[in-house]
Amino acid sequence: MAQNEDEWLDAIDDEQPLQEDVEFSLHKFIFDDSNDVQNFREFLDGKKELNLNQQDLHGNTALHLAVMLRRQDFVEELIERQVTVKVKNKQGWTPVAEAVSCGHRETIKSLLKGLTRQMKEARKSKQGAVSKALSELQDFEMTLKWDFKTWIPFVSRLLPSDTCHIFKSGTKLRMDSTLVDFDGWKWERGKITFLFDGDAFFENSLVVLDREKKVFQRIRLDESEREIDEDVEMLIGTDIISTTLALEHSGLKPKESHRWPFLSRIQKKERLGSFDVEYYELHLGVNSKKRREHLSVEDIKRNRALRKALMGQKHEEALHRVDSSESVDSLSGRKPFVTKPTWDEYINAPPGDAPLLGRELDLKTTSKYYRVTMGVSEQFPLKIQQLVDVLEAIGLGKHFHRLKEFLEKQSLPGFPVKIEIPVFPTVTATVTFEEFKFGENLPEEFVIPTNFVEDPDRFPDM
Repeated sequence: MAQNEDEWLDAIDDEQPLQEDVEFSLHKFIFDDSNDVQNFREFLDGKKELNLNQQDLHGNTALHLAVMLRRQDFVEELIERQVTVKVKNKQGWTPVAEAVSCGHRETIKSLLKGLTRQMKEARKSKQGAVSKALSELQDFEMTLKWDFKTWIPFVSRLLPSDTCHIFKSGTKLRMDSTLVDFDGWKWERGKITFLFDGDAFFENSLVVLDREKKVFQRIRLDESEREIDEDVEMLIGTDIISTTLALEHSGLKPKESHRWPFLSRIQKKERLGSFDVEYYELHLGVNSKKRREHLSVEDIKRNRALRKALMGQKHEEALHRVDSSESVDSLSGRKPFVTKPTWDEYINAPPGDAPLLGRELDLKTTSKYYRVTMGVSEQFPLKIQQLVDVLEAIGLGKHFHRLKEFLEKQSLPGFPVKIEIPVFPTVTATVTFEEFKFGENLPEEFVIPTNFVEDPDRFPDM
């Protein structure tokens, strides 16, 4: 299942360094070209107390340096010793991002395999906490609707939407959905159900059912070689992006509407499902860094065409209207690798401003503000953390953690039962919690029906 860099990074929690080495001896060892992997193993075996995840003055770990210096054998050895793959340096870049910049497929593949293992262990370690949180909640059923909207007629038909029904009983969860898969520009509809059992063994805790074909598949957290290869090709053919929220510049204020006949301004309110909702607005700042030094001219053409297609322009037309004058000078379009600095030049550079170790950068930094609209209700019975616990159980929690952290900083007077966020100038994503009620007429099917047959390949991207 192809994933972008942020999805990989959201999958596991940060780990903090255990002790400091002021000389950065591990980093210096990797920097020395005369050291081979056998020397490296002996060095690591002789320094058991060394913190392999330590960051230097520029925020780089040993893994960062091994990747940027294109020392694949060192990368493999560090991953084998279970160093943390998810970590950003002071410029906001991860080892995966730097591997993509270098364009080394085997390095990217090794890093993604390491991330997959860490994701699995992180999820496994969270199961007990998630189950405990569920057991402390009263049984309920809830309806959640999400969709993407645009005023462009052609694109509107292509954008996804779904209404999910979520049921909770004890430490068990069930989510019924109709969106099965996406192939090309066609959304596959059906009847699928996710089942989570917090008391089951980890490998059997999450299952997805196809209720039309009467088959089920256990959710795999290990990706196949084919899936990892697809991830590598996706990453290496697209921009490297690092995004941060500018929370310090955001401000929450009531969303106003006009009232006739005197056009007086009042806060927008409405009845949404079974909840009385008041609307608020905020301007959310998003700082983005985008790198493309690893991309060829053809990569840039294809990516621009896809963006224009999403904005409403036909894909073929967009592909042929790319301005070739925007291409870089070299035939391939990829930037060359720089001359490696000395260790002293690297470590004595101002903190966070290290000399380049890989390709020449092709970097663009942008700051944008989006108008986010939220419908808030004091009547909704769940808290944001409780919702995240529920979504965590069915594998969706990682997509809501940033939203949770952001919303908790806004001092909302209730629960955001409707959230509208622009994702493109012409496309808005909307999430709505339409209905919620405690423990009434819950379905009995929180287990796999006996007439269903296991099909491990029914959902290849799960």
